[in-house]
Amino acid sequence: MNNEEKNLTPENEGVETDNGVKTESTGESKLSGGLLAAIIGGVVLVIAIILLILLLPGSGDNSGDGGNGDGGTGDVDDNSGDKDENTKIAYTVTVVDQNGDPVSGAVIYFYPQGGVDFPMGTKDNGTVSYTTDKQVKFSVYSLPDNYEYDDMSIKQSFGKDGKITVTVTRNEPEITGVSYTIRVVDQNDNPVVGASVQMCSDKGCIPLELTDENGESVKIIDADNFKAQIQSLPEGYTDSTGGEYQAFSGDAENGFTVTIKVTKN
Repeated sequence: MNNEEKNLTPENEGVETDNGVKTESTGESKLSGGLLAAIIGGVVLVIAIILLILLLPGSGDNSGDGGNGDGGTGDVDDNSGDKDENTKIAYTVTVVDQNGDPVSGAVIYFYPQGGVDFPMGTKDNGTVSYTTDKQVKFSVYSLPDNYEYDDMSIKQSFGKDGKITVTVTRNEPEITGVSYTIRVVDQNDNPVVGASVQMCSDKGCIPLELTDENGESVKIIDADNFKAQIQSLPEGYTDSTGGEYQAFSGDAENGFTVTIKVTKN
């Protein structure tokens, strides 16, 4: 190389070939190749990250079905409600007498486990119910007059179905006094229904109930010198006695009776 030739370096000049064509230097070629590789690597990394996000569990639409989604929470609440409802029992006490007739007005005490004791009265059909999800016992606290029960106020358990029937004893009230019967018939001895009658003594008069389908009205009272009298008759009848007192016949053991005959118009 002579002194007149320029000093060429690999960084700023190409290499002249035998045919006079210059080519890029080795350093510039290496730089371009590295940049291209970096770009390709970056694109691959981005694609890999996107695929990873899409494949992660709980991502995208799957979150709606998960435990934190609205649908999942709603299903749990509904199931809890059904469970509570299914565990409730209607504890029912039925009170009847020795003839199987319902007893109304009996006071039953309920004792829910972990709750407050409280009383409830039986209805006309003899039953009373209390619905709860707790274990419950009961006792017969009080009964109407003329009824008795050996296990009063003793706590008792229900059956598996939460139902129990309690049989109490009905005592027939002791009847004191004498029976007085007034019977009202027409001229053909047919009973007169709905006649108003009374029985009177020196102490005064006692109205009786209207005559029944047999034309009779009965009163049980201490014996006295009573006489019977018509007060009023249904429409279509006339008092043939003119309102005069009618004497009873009979005795204290078998009762006293009188038949008053009226006229059907």
